[in-house]
This record gives sequence, structure tokens and C-alpha cells, in this order.
Amino acid sequence: HLTPSNTGNGSDGSITFERSSNGIKILPTLFGNNASSWMGKKVLTDDVRLGHLKKVGITYMRFPGGNSSNNYFWDGNIPTSTKTDNNYNPVSGTDNAWRLGLNDFLNLCDTLGNEPVMCVNASYARYGNTTTPLTTAAHYAAEFVRYVNITKGKKVKYWEIGNENYGPWQAGYLVEGDTIDGAKYATIAKVFADSMKAADPSIKVGAVAVEVDGEKSGGYNWWNQKMMPNCIEKVDFWIAHQYFVYDNSDWNNITVNEILSSTHLIKESIDNIEASVEKYTSYPGNHLPTAMTEYNLRGGTKEVAQVSALFIAECLGEFIKNQYGLVMLWDIQNGTKKAGTDGPGGDHGFYSWNDPVLPNGTPRPSFFVYYYAQQYLGHLSSNITIVGDSIKGYSSNDAKGNVGMVIINQKNSGQSVKLQSSDDQVGNYYWHSIHAISKTEKKFFINGETNNTYSEGGPEAYEQIKAYAISNSALGTIDLPANSVNFVLFQPQLATNTSTKKTEDINIIRSDKRIFVVQGIQNTSSISVYDASGKLFLNKKVNNQDIINLNGVTSGIYFIEIRDQSNASLYSKKIHLQ
Repeated sequence: HLTPSNTGNGSDGSITFERSSNGIKILPTLFGNNASSWMGKKVLTDDVRLGHLKKVGITYMRFPGGNSSNNYFWDGNIPTSTKTDNNYNPVSGTDNAWRLGLNDFLNLCDTLGNEPVMCVNASYARYGNTTTPLTTAAHYAAEFVRYVNITKGKKVKYWEIGNENYGPWQAGYLVEGDTIDGAKYATIAKVFADSMKAADPSIKVGAVAVEVDGEKSGGYNWWNQKMMPNCIEKVDFWIAHQYFVYDNSDWNNITVNEILSSTHLIKESIDNIEASVEKYTSYPGNHLPTAMTEYNLRGGTKEVAQVSALFIAECLGEFIKNQYGLVMLWDIQNGTKKAGTDGPGGDHGFYSWNDPVLPNGTPRPSFFVYYYAQQYLGHLSSNITIVGDSIKGYSSNDAKGNVGMVIINQKNSGQSVKLQSSDDQVGNYYWHSIHAISKTEKKFFINGETNNTYSEGGPEAYEQIKAYAISNSALGTIDLPANSVNFVLFQPQLATNTSTKKTEDINIIRSDKRIFVVQGIQNTSSISVYDASGKLFLNKKVNNQDIINLNGVTSGIYFIEIRDQSNASLYSKKIHLQ
């Protein structure tokens, strides 16, 4: 769907992008989110929320999410007595009333086609009241794994041992006068990891780290120093959370500039965790990958304003550049806070809930960043050169030679920029723009369209909004609206390839859950299958109408790529194996 192109003169800046087959893999694990039990069972039958969640394409979804993880009893068997802990507020995973239970969550993942990520209750090892609380809690975690992966057959790969256990807000932090530290947590993590992997050896288990190691502030009494050397050989990845800027008196005091200038903490977080590994263990800093399983901005009412789109779009680029293994926004459904709380008007959710203006389930600006990013970005990052004031962005390539870009205009006024490939390739430009009058405005537009019903929110029929376009040009000149996130696709005019048919004729058809048929190639080509981490599972020659059998491959997200006889990439497809 095309509309007339913008008509700027390119006087405010330029963007030169590169078409390349090299770059950092843009993993599907970067587009995760957090679910929670307080979403309620009604999400399973709510066509509005389900419709939006299917469109946005969340790849991984974490549960039970947040602080409730360390109070969560997956089978509903809440202990009749526990040791004294002020933060012990048990949650049942089989509540048959309003709450979203464990089986409900697994059904939701099936409906949405995403991969679950699970958190087990690490703090039960501290406040449990049996004669051997650590053994009891570890066995309970192992039974959690066994139920989900063996009994239910879900094959969940990523499991976290607890949630923010270093913080005084967590259950298990202070138990009958005893405060947890990194060494005590590591003792728990080691026993849990052994027990959980005994239940299913294929899982990957994560341990809670902090992004700054020290005595005060985020260091939490030298958490990494005490934790890492004591459990690094038992776990598979580190868990980090980042909310960037704080003002605990009132989140509304946090300014737009403070929010937008804090994205450097994404690099600093992973750098500091890797520095801790090198300092406190005998392993190199990147020995284990880092997963950012919660992130979002703090800002009160700004959390649902246009600044959230600008911020989260930039964060995605930083996560790609700094090679995080798994990233999950907080969260799918939260709820507008009431006046008198620490963030009145704020809402971290993908869509509105209990909002005084918008109907429940109305997508927020952050939703659209994920919605368009997954449509426009390819599977490899690429170089981009930006000249201009307050313009930021990043670039990617896909298997067909298309270039997808995210370009952010942080100015309060529009800017006209020129776009050009480094090799002066002629092609077509397409783009969608999320924009607003100001960064604190809750009413936003997509390519100039919004809703005519409410004073907040964006367009309702967003999937029908046409892309702007420029055809058959080496140089694209587009206007970036004020306070905008722009998703741009450059589609080059490819030279005719005599060895194959046109790449648009190539397709991979699913004939069964794990059986695929290759269509549209004339000569022998090669086909490869990779998992989300880049691990190669299959590489072989293939002809037209050949069958690809993936019955022996573990459930998860995979990429299939076809290359011609000269090793040029012709086609790629993301698939979800259940």
C-alpha cells in the first residue's frame, strides 16, 4: 500500500546505510515481554487483547514475572507455615478464580505462538519452614520443570532462579534477622540448578546478577563478588534488570532529558557484569551471555507518552549492538497507577488497563515500536552513518538484500533528511512514522493518522495504515516529524540472477508441524536451519519441491535460509516449532 512520498529537501541531515551480509545477528529473543498472574484469566477469551498480542508478535514471554516469582507456588500447594518474612505474600499457580494460573499462561503462549520463560521461587529456600528448606525448595523447583517440560511437553528452554533477590523489596531478603547476600544466593542457585537439570538436562538456567557491583546503591553489598565465583559453573546465563532513572519520591519528577540520556546504561550494564566475571572468577567476561529480562523507563505519566516510543526504540538498537542474548520488556499488562502513588498516571503495559480515558486493551506507544520493528528489521545489523542534530538510528539487512532502519528524531520540530546506500544502489523506500506534537503528549499519530474518539492513544485500525513510499530512486529524501520514530525499508532493484528464479518466487511451505516443502528454485541450492542463538542444526543441498524434516529438532524459534550456488542469500524465514 503506497501513498505519495514526503517532499522535504534533505536540508537537515543525511543517513548513509550499508548493504552487507556481515553484521551482528538480530535475534528473535530480543522481542520478549513479561506476563503476570494478575493479568487475569479473561485475557484468554478477550478478542481485543488477543488480537493485538497476535499482531505485535512477541517471541518470548516470561512468567510469573516480577516480585511475585519469589512468592509463586506453581501447583497451588502453598505452605501452611513459613519463617517470618514481611514480603511473603503467596500466589497460587492453580487459582480457579480470576487470576491467570500456570496452565492458563501456557495456553496463552500456545495461542500467541511464543516461547515461555519461567521463573522459579528461589526465596522459598529461605522462608520455607521444613527441616531442610533448601532441599525442599530445590525439589519443588525441579517438579515445576518436570511438570511444564515433561508432563505438559512444553520444552521450555530458559529458566530463572528467582527475581531481584538482592533487593529488600523481595520475599526472602530478610528472614528472621538474616539478610541474603550473593554467597547465600549462590548456594541456593547451585542446588536449584542441579535439581532442575536433573528433571530436564536440556534447559538453560539463569542466575540473578547486578549491573553495578559495590557496597552501596545498585551494588547491593558486593553481590556479584560473592555470587559469581560460587555458582558460575552451575548456571548458563546472567539475569539483569534495568529501569534506568530513579526518583522514589515521585516518578513524575524524572525529566524527558534524563530518560533519553540514560540509554548508555544498556552498554554499561553488560560491560559491568562481564567485568565482574573477569575480576571475581577465572573465566573471561563473556563466558556466559546476559539476559535483560526486565526493562522499561521510569517516568510516571511519561511512561504512556510519546517519549516512551523514542526511548524504547533506541533501547532496541542498544540491545542489538551490545549483543544481549534475551531481552524482555516489562510488561504486557500493568495498569494505570492512582494519584498518591509513586508514579500516578504511569503504566508500563503494552496496552491500557484501568485507564481513566482509554478502553482496556488500547495499544500504547511501546506496542507500536515492537510492532513495526519486527516488520522492518532484518536478521543482521549493518553500518549506518547519521549526520544531523538529535537524529539517532540503526540499520539491518535481510536475506534478500533489503535494508531496514529505525530512525529517531528527538527534536520538537520536523527534520528533512536524505537517505542513500553506500553503493548508490537504486531502489524503493517505504516507511511508517510514529509521532506526536510533544514528547509528553499521550495522543500520537502513525503516518498522520490517529483515533477521533479519545484524547489519548493512537489509530485503531493501525494494520491498515499505508506506508509512505519513494520509487526507483538512489537517493531518498524524507521528512522526520517532530518527536518521531521512523521505520524505513530500502528495497533495492536486484540484478537478474540466471541461476534461480526471482527471489520473490521462492517460498518454504509448512506441510505439517515439522515438515516443510521448498518451492520456487530452479537449480540446486543449499538450505540451512539455525536456532535463535545462531547454532546451525541443518545444512544441505536442496532442489525444488524437496522435503525438509525437522522432527528431531527441539521446540523453539528457528531461521531457515536458502542460498544459491554462489552462496548468495536468496530467502530466509522465521519459524516456530512446537
